[in-house]
Amino acid sequence: RRTATLVLCPPRKAGKCDVPADVVAIGNEAFAGCAQLTEAPLPDGLARIGDWAFDSSGLKNIRLPDSVTNLGEGAFSGCAALATVEGGAGLKEIGRRAFERSGLTAYAMSNGMERLGKWAFYGCRRLARVRLSERLERIEERTFFNCAALASIQIPRRVDYIGEWAFGECPALAAIYYAGAPPQIESDAF
Repeated sequence: RRTATLVLCPPRKAGKCDVPADVVAIGNEAFAGCAQLTEAPLPDGLARIGDWAFDSSGLKNIRLPDSVTNLGEGAFSGCAALATVEGGAGLKEIGRRAFERSGLTAYAMSNGMERLGKWAFYGCRRLARVRLSERLERIEERTFFNCAALASIQIPRRVDYIGEWAFGECPALAAIYYAGAPPQIESDAF
């Protein structure tokens, strides 16, 4: 039975760091500040990526194994070079600030994703396309705040709440589509 947690990558690690196959969790801040780290292939069977795990690392892209169910708070926050996230079909929750200020240009959520934390994509200025999960029920405050390139968004049928400034400071946002009835919308949501 696999039970290993990766707790720390040397801060000066450059290039690629293969995560061992027996790892089921990436610990809090394990790769935080690894600015020279560009690749970290994750093993199948990995279940959780901890809080601030890759904060401000130099990752350029990441493939989430389908076994990952949870991205912790700030997991990829400040990853300015992170342009793409692939995989993650088993993802159920994206924590607060998970991709805050990252370099993402597009993101397609798994249809099983149920919870999206506050500020999850805050300041992702290059994020132009997002596909939200059909199981999502809430878009919390400042989730997509200052996503300057986001031009349109399709709100899934189950969403019944959009928090304050959820899409604030998104100057390119020209079209908002609802699959069902418009949800409760807090002040300054758009």
